[in-house]
Amino acid sequence: MRWSYLMSLLLLAAVGCAVNNASCPPSNYVGLLGGWGQYGNGWLPGDDPDFTGYWHGDGIEGGYRDGIPVGIWKGFYANGMPRNIMSYDSGKYSGVDYYPDGMVSNWAYGNYAFADNSYKCKAMQSLSFSPDGVLRDRALKFMDVPGMEWTLDGQPFAYFSDLDNGKFTLWAYVVTKDMPTQKFVVTGKISFPDRTFAIESVKCYGSMTVELGYAEVGDGWLVAYFTIPQREAPRDYFSVTLDWKLFNGTHDGYQLPRPAKDWPASRRSADSGGK
Repeated sequence: MRWSYLMSLLLLAAVGCAVNNASCPPSNYVGLLGGWGQYGNGWLPGDDPDFTGYWHGDGIEGGYRDGIPVGIWKGFYANGMPRNIMSYDSGKYSGVDYYPDGMVSNWAYGNYAFADNSYKCKAMQSLSFSPDGVLRDRALKFMDVPGMEWTLDGQPFAYFSDLDNGKFTLWAYVVTKDMPTQKFVVTGKISFPDRTFAIESVKCYGSMTVELGYAEVGDGWLVAYFTIPQREAPRDYFSVTLDWKLFNGTHDGYQLPRPAKDWPASRRSADSGGK
C-alpha cells in the first residue's frame, strides 16, 4: 500500500480542514491516510470525536464506530475510479490499491491501530504489481519509484516508473471528471554515467498523444518534459522528475533535481510540475 498511500496523501494535502466543514472527517481519525491537510491522523479537529455512522468526503468515504474508522473505506480518483479500498476489522486490515486506469497496484493485509492520537498500519503480507499487471520483483534495485502528483491545466496528473538495468518505463495518467483516464506508456534506456536518455517506444491510450520535448539526466535522476500536440500552449506539456537515489535512501539531501536548461521558461512557469 506504500506508494498509493503517498499519492493519496499528496492529493489531500492541500485540503483545508475546518471543524464545521462537511468535507472534513467528523472524528479525530480518518481511514486510509496518515493525516488530513495540516493535521496528523488522530489530531483532526472533527466536531464529533465519538461519531458513529457512514461519512462521505471529497474522494474518500468510510464508516465509524465511536469515532474509530471501521469496516470498508474507499478512496477515489477524480473520475470516480477507485484509488484504494481497505477493510478494518478488529485490528486486522486487508486492502487493495489501484492505478488510475483501474489496474491493481498493491494488495496487502496486516495489523492496524487507531489509538493514542495516531494511526499505525503494518503489513504482514503484500503483493505489488506494475501498471501493466506484472508482479513486481522486489529484489530489483531500482523499483517502486513514485512520481509526485501535480495538475495538468487543473486536471489531476500522476505517474509511476520502473528502472531495471538501464531499462526505463514510465506510466503517466491524466484523470478528469469529464473523460476517461488518459494513459501514456514510455519506454527507453538511461545511462547515468553517460548522462543519456533515449526513448524506444511511446504508447498512448485515449484521445491524447505525447512527444518528448526535452530531457536531462544526472547522477541517479531524470527530468523530462513531454508535449501534448492536441493541446494549445502553454498548457500543452507536462514534466516528470525522478530521483532514484532519494527513494533508495542514498541521496545526501531531499532537494529534487532541476534541469540546467529552461525548456522554455514560459512553459515551465505555466505548470506547477515544471517549477
